[in-house]
Amino acid sequence: METDFHTPAAHAPTARLGKIPWWALILMAGGLIILYQILASPDYKATFIFIKNGVIVTLRITMIAFPISTLIGLFVGLLRTSKSTFLFTISTLYVEIIRGIPLVVLILMAFETGSAGLPARLSTAVLLAPALWTRFRVPLGT
Repeated sequence: METDFHTPAAHAPTARLGKIPWWALILMAGGLIILYQILASPDYKATFIFIKNGVIVTLRITMIAFPISTLIGLFVGLLRTSKSTFLFTISTLYVEIIRGIPLVVLILMAFETGSAGLPARLSTAVLLAPALWTRFRVPLGT
């Protein structure tokens, strides 16, 4: 039996290589160049470690602040649907105050609370301020 080399089965590996997008190859080459630069240069290596530590801190803050903000947002959102005028007014006032305060000011206010005798640290302020601020940026329907 003769093998026909012109059948699609004989050229399958070549056909698969031809389907790889050119931009993916450029991204892989760029990634390898960046990886080489990071591993070869002590300056890049130190910078990469510094950035990696910053990303880890950011992810920790996000993983803690997001559930807190979700619970606070759910609670205040439920209060805004309350038939009690008092609860509705208190929750609306809270939302409008938090919405009007810039995030940096809210972080500083949360941090300065510790100097007034309340147990607060910078890490607590950094965790609580985004939790309070982000949940109230989207207006609730009334």
